[in-house]
Amino acid sequence: QGGPPPASTGPGLGIGACGGMGVGKKSDQGAEQKELLQLQEELSYIAEASRVVPSVVQKQLDSLAEETNFVGTELNFPGKYDETACEAMRDLRKRAECQLDVLTAAFSECERHSLDLLHFFGEDPRQRTVNNILETLQEFVEVFAQAARDLRRNPKKFELLLQPATPPSAAASPPAAAGDSQGSPAGGKIRRFTVATPGSTAAA
Repeated sequence: QGGPPPASTGPGLGIGACGGMGVGKKSDQGAEQKELLQLQEELSYIAEASRVVPSVVQKQLDSLAEETNFVGTELNFPGKYDETACEAMRDLRKRAECQLDVLTAAFSECERHSLDLLHFFGEDPRQRTVNNILETLQEFVEVFAQAARDLRRNPKKFELLLQPATPPSAAASPPAAAGDSQGSPAGGKIRRFTVATPGSTAAA
């Protein structure tokens, strides 16, 4: 009811792409960008998905199956209805059975993907539900979106974070202490210092 399903064939496809940012050859950048756009699309469904309770969906499917069976039972007594009504009931049962098969298969697929998602995040299905994961992801999306808005409104505030990292090879070496190549003081003599404590005198 909330729109078409995500294009992903698995729960970890777009999320896994996020972990691969900046890794790989230049020829893979187009694929990475496509996966990141797909991730953005998938994240838009999290809020709605987090409100879906699998047990409620299962009860609705069971109720639909019972109503379909009831229509089939009524057709065993054609004398109760005229031919036009019986024909309509037969058509209704046929369409209901077809839709029930489609919905049951889709729900089973969703349950499988939900289990995969829990395993992807290292969660124990006996202790956590997929709704818990989706609620946590939704909180992340909201915080991330707020941070993005703050960044666009006040980029100078995040200027330090936006600076490109300096490669280790280009980092400046710390200045060497005055003295020989070993880093000892001029003249090669090492001076010893003692920290003064109450009742004692500092010696140099």
